[in-house]
Amino acid sequence: MAWDLWHIRQLEVGLTLSIRPEARYYFNALLTFDKRLIEIMDLYALRSFGYNASRAVQIPVYSGDWFRVIGGGGDEGQRLFDRLYSEEARRSRDDRRLAVKGNLTEIVTNMEVELSQI
Repeated sequence: MAWDLWHIRQLEVGLTLSIRPEARYYFNALLTFDKRLIEIMDLYALRSFGYNASRAVQIPVYSGDWFRVIGGGGDEGQRLFDRLYSEEARRSRDDRRLAVKGNLTEIVTNMEVELSQI
């Protein structure tokens, strides 16, 4: 059983690796007939994982309602959704994004100075 759990962990580690630029597809899978291992894997919410190499974007696909998965079930998922996607939250993110874009040159200069001091 420890060996099987190691394979699951290796699948997770594979998701964090840099995809080779010449690779068009990355397929990481575990096929098993071990019924108890399948039961464990069914408890894990991640069902598939995509990677857009041209934009370096990871695309996880979860089973069920994603907000329920990360919210722990019950009303917590709905509260999380309301907090992240309310009009006020969206407006706040837009305002902060615009403020950063306006100061981008200054931010880069400050970061370069910090890096040169290190």
